[in-house]
Amino acid sequence: MKSKYIIKYTATIWFAVTALLDALAPATEPHEVTFSTAFEGGSLGRIEKLNETTFRVHILGQQDQRGRNRAATWYCFRMDHVQGRELVITLTDFVGEYNDVPGSCPMNEKIRPAMSEDGRTWSHAQDMSWDNEKKEATVRLTPSQDSVWLATQAP
Repeated sequence: MKSKYIIKYTATIWFAVTALLDALAPATEPHEVTFSTAFEGGSLGRIEKLNETTFRVHILGQQDQRGRNRAATWYCFRMDHVQGRELVITLTDFVGEYNDVPGSCPMNEKIRPAMSEDGRTWSHAQDMSWDNEKKEATVRLTPSQDSVWLATQAP
């Protein structure tokens, strides 16, 4: 009979100590937001991290064989470790050149980036502002999944 009580109390103490240690353990740090273009159609230029959830994303663009007539008409990238985070992504470096004349911009306040949380179902970003002087689009979103894709249009 005595051993039955010893086992019961030992198990109770063990669970109490485990619960206490779990409560005292430091919270694990969330993963850092990462960017990827490692998929068909992925395209992205330089990324500036302004803080843990705010980024300036430069559009890569394409140019002719002479290195002229740059057109920043395509971007597509995935961000990971973003679930529940309030993200601010400023898309920049749209200004290019057409027929050797600098200044063309394929983006404006009416063109909203396409976005997806599963890589298959796409919609347009709802919260976007356009800075016409800087020619930059700022997108604000809080993904409900761990990954989110942003693109010029749905691939």
